[in-house]
Amino acid sequence: MAKIGQVLAFEQIVLFSLAVSIFIATYFIFNSYTSVYAEFAEYDQLEQIKETVANSILSLLLSTNSSSSIVVKIPKFAGQKPYFIALRENGLYVYVRNGRESFSNLYFMNKTYTFKKSTILSGRGKLIIYKTGNSIILK
Repeated sequence: MAKIGQVLAFEQIVLFSLAVSIFIATYFIFNSYTSVYAEFAEYDQLEQIKETVANSILSLLLSTNSSSSIVVKIPKFAGQKPYFIALRENGLYVYVRNGRESFSNLYFMNKTYTFKKSTILSGRGKLIIYKTGNSIILK
């Protein structure tokens, strides 16, 4: 008679252990998918920000005024991380620290215009692009 009670207790322990194992496996599977999709979202957001800033720079370059500026509203975070917008001699970079990067050569307008080296942190939520003669700078 005592063996029946031990078998029932053993079955319950095995069933409980199996349920906990399934829960832990499900948790790690969904957690890994979440991190993969978060990386995709971060890259897509960086691409969208790059396109917005690049289009603003190009529209400013095409303006007939020799000195002008434009204010561009930008999100404060990409993928829940602050990011940087950097204008260099060869184009525009949008990147997160120790992470993904997006680059635009601005249609090789650096052959006609001078891109002054500047880097902006996204925390302000806005970006000012200045055009002075043939020079472009971000602030």
